[in-house]
Amino acid sequence: MSAPSPWGRMSRAGYRNSHPFGQRLRRFLHSNRQFKLLPPDVDWVQGGCVLLAEGLAIWGEGALGTGGTLRVHSRGVPYLDHAFAYASVGAHRVLIDGDGLSDEVAMRAKLEQCFYVSDFDVRYADCTDLAVGIYRDVGISRAIAARLKGEFGPFDPEVLLPR
Repeated sequence: MSAPSPWGRMSRAGYRNSHPFGQRLRRFLHSNRQFKLLPPDVDWVQGGCVLLAEGLAIWGEGALGTGGTLRVHSRGVPYLDHAFAYASVGAHRVLIDGDGLSDEVAMRAKLEQCFYVSDFDVRYADCTDLAVGIYRDVGISRAIAARLKGEFGPFDPEVLLPR
């Protein structure tokens, strides 16, 4: 069994951040003001994950990459199921999405237990060209980046270090 993640864990109630920045980021992203940036019927999980991943990458000014989980359609065609931003922190990769911070083990557990998705690959490269039915709008991603900078200041990779 692997060691517990310093960024978060699964509980009966869903994914729980254990990292202070992850908790602050989740509270910020789930405020009504941030949801107003999104089109109707879109949130960070349902269609807005690419907007957020790209917004985080813009805010990170090169320190954050975008990645995603890929699934394969019944016809054998891969597609992007969930997008995230990520950074390397020591020997770990920290994944950032609408739930805050996680690592790959925690992300897999979240997708398997909360969304009943078990057959997927995690890719640490831009997968947005494989997005189907996921909302994309560079203007919204830039607005997200501006709000992140307004709330947290310029991105500092040190905020991702385990506590």
